Amino acid sequence: MRRVLLVLIVLALALAFLLHASGFWEDTFVRGWGPGWVFFGVIGGGLPLLYYACRRGWWQAWRFALLGAAAGACAALPFAFGPHFFALALVFCLLAGAATGWLFWLAAVWRNEALKRPRAFCLPCGTRYPVARVSLKAAPTQSK
Repeated sequence: MRRVLLVLIVLALALAFLLHASGFWEDTFVRGWGPGWVFFGVIGGGLPLLYYACRRGWWQAWRFALLGAAAGACAALPFAFGPHFFALALVFCLLAGAATGWLFWLAAVWRNEALKRPRAFCLPCGTRYPVARVSLKAAPTQSK
């Protein structure tokens, strides 16, 4: 889980830095606060979405891209009442959110077996059996 949180923080810092370096939104937000809002928005929105995906067992790349696009749509909401053209900002934020969700999946989830292996085996009746994660690895094949 450390890898996932580290990637989330790095992506939040990267998006905040890109916003600061581009100078975009300087007239929309209070000067100097735009990157901070983006950083805390990505962390504050990304952690609940990550928790939601973990609880549902959604580890596919397209699901992370879809969740990122939904977060991008939420990020476009400030443009609805601003001087900028909302439809263009919405399309840009949807595409940027989908790309960021896919990049997050690529960096944090892809080939991360610690996320995909359960800590316990649950029967439909509700009985729970603890499982050692080492025993969930595939058995070595015997060569003839």
